Amino acid sequence: MPKQTFYNLPEEKRNRIVEVAIEEFSSYSYTKSSINRIVKQSDIAKGSFYQYFEDKLDLYQHVLACIAEEKMAYMQAYTKELTSGDFFDYLKATYSSGIAFAMENPLFAKIGLHLMKEDESTQELIMGDLQAKGEHYLKNMIVNAQQQGSIRDSIDPEFLAFVINKLNFASIEYLKKDQFGASFYSNYESFSQAIIDLIKNGIKKVDNEG
Repeated sequence: MPKQTFYNLPEEKRNRIVEVAIEEFSSYSYTKSSINRIVKQSDIAKGSFYQYFEDKLDLYQHVLACIAEEKMAYMQAYTKELTSGDFFDYLKATYSSGIAFAMENPLFAKIGLHLMKEDESTQELIMGDLQAKGEHYLKNMIVNAQQQGSIRDSIDPEFLAFVINKLNFASIEYLKKDQFGASFYSNYESFSQAIIDLIKNGIKKVDNEG
């Protein structure tokens, strides 16, 4: 979390630092990104950087938090028009809005791709409580769906949110390429539909198949 001295800066200067950081983290992985490049492009002294942030991780997590907040607002605006009340309609809309958000914000998408290429321990270090926040969002959707009657009451909402979140990360790991492009998003949209089908219908073969 940035220090108070960062928030004491003029808004224009704060925005400049964040914009430069986004450029850096979209061009390089967290491991290979450079504070020296960031301070140079931001036109601040390196000593000043450490008055604003504890270290590179602190800045990186701040950038991720800003992206997550913007993405959440985008997704909520995307789904608020839904009236069916069906959990799976909302889940599909969540995936679709996430894809749309990434396509409209390619630098954010590149940061996500770099993050997925980090080793597991680095991902866990970086993600902090963002993963927990994502699962909390899903859990609220699941609880609401149980109240609406579209998901069995016997299912633990926390466990299901954990499983769906892990499937989301696994799908990106499965599909990831050197860069995001139209083919990636097309594949991810069909893959997300497969996730929804798996969650909704399970893996048991029904009598009218094959």
